Amino acid sequence: MRGRTKGALLLLSLLGILQTVWFTALIYPLPYLSNEIIQWQNTYDWVRWIGLILGIISGLIFLGLLLIALFRRQTTNQLTYQTDRGQLNINQKSVEKSVQYAVASKHNARNVSATVRLNKRKKTATALVEAVTSDTKSLVHESQQIEQTVSKTLSASLGVPVKKVTVNLKPAERGRGVRVV
Repeated sequence: MRGRTKGALLLLSLLGILQTVWFTALIYPLPYLSNEIIQWQNTYDWVRWIGLILGIISGLIFLGLLLIALFRRQTTNQLTYQTDRGQLNINQKSVEKSVQYAVASKHNARNVSATVRLNKRKKTATALVEAVTSDTKSLVHESQQIEQTVSKTLSASLGVPVKKVTVNLKPAERGRGVRVV
């Protein structure tokens, strides 16, 4: 996690804890703290504005979490098809293995790793393929061919449209052997 992200999460967490303590002290009478907070809030008008700002920040955070929960794409580990002969489940790991095998067998690529995301509602797939090649002359052409191979393999094994294929092809470093998976 990036440092700025950690800092922002830390700041928002501390503000949320402060607001929770403040709200609890106002609702549930704590012997010493409640009287001090109420007196402090009545004495200084700017404290009410801080409470309002903290409430708005909390509301926006929880609204964002709600929107993420409602509108984020739902992915799954397997696609399920209902047929007249029964139910067919296609596992994500087996699809990833078949993509890795297809790329390794048809192209000059080693250390192939594939990550396939299956979209449950729309029945689509996206793939990320990372590989190392010893041919450093035509990386663009080789990556385009790998993209076509992955797209054909996914379409054939899943029977769903392939939304996006990303290929990260790296040249092998000189002096190091290429590991075959």
